[in-house]
Amino acid sequence: MSTTAKRLFYSSITILLWATAFVFTKLVALDPCTIGALRCLFAAIFLLALSGFTKNSIAAPPRATLRMMLTGVFGFGLYMIVFNIGLMSITASTSSVILALTPATTAFAASFIYKEKLKPLGYICIITAFIGVAILMLWNGVLSINRGIIWTLGGVVFFVTYNLMARGLQMDGYNSIQIVTWAMIAGFIVQIPTAPHMLGELLATNRLSQVVIVYLGVFCSGISYVTWNKAFSYAEKTTEVTNFMFLTPFICTLIGFAVLGEAPDVATFVGGGIIIASVILFGLKGK
Repeated sequence: MSTTAKRLFYSSITILLWATAFVFTKLVALDPCTIGALRCLFAAIFLLALSGFTKNSIAAPPRATLRMMLTGVFGFGLYMIVFNIGLMSITASTSSVILALTPATTAFAASFIYKEKLKPLGYICIITAFIGVAILMLWNGVLSINRGIIWTLGGVVFFVTYNLMARGLQMDGYNSIQIVTWAMIAGFIVQIPTAPHMLGELLATNRLSQVVIVYLGVFCSGISYVTWNKAFSYAEKTTEVTNFMFLTPFICTLIGFAVLGEAPDVATFVGGGIIIASVILFGLKGK
């Protein structure tokens, strides 16, 4: 299998799993902070078992370990909190549309940090994408700005930070399981104060929520972030991987309609259409 095919394979698996996370999170009858902490807990347990089974040691020099854990603070700890809070007041499709800003925002930051050049059209696409977000926020008037959108925009910032830090670790020779395992452990530790009774809440909730939270942890956090970092290892530029995120809203909308009966509203079509068009054009012509 060629390097390009491997990158496509791992990126596609990740995007499919992430699309289900937007929808299935809304099926869990638990506090948003509890959901985030449990996702990291089950993901960390799975990854530690995986590293033992594959005899892939997660040991790294102290400084590198600290860097990996710091990626987890942003990418899993803080991101999970704002992502889950945001989903409580917006639809899964709207959330996925906002997070589709991540590729362009990552590329913009990478152009300064890793010298990955953008064309003038790339900057224009980034601006129009944020105009799409403004439409989502202000469609029904200034006073009706949805807090869920604000929380989700915070998720974009934290996930961009994770992408950039993880890319740097990949470039320094560390593997996917190492990075994600330490990151998940750190993400869990960060969230403990926000969900001190998580295990009791998990045992007390319904069976569907218990099954879904394990799925979110093992598949949507554990496996998906390993494949995401694996995709980075086969990429020359950050955008070769992050641009796959523009597919998430489309897949998420289909799953959300099938599972939750969520039909996109007019604001999602208009604002989301601008965002997705901007991101697609950015991926094709902006780099």
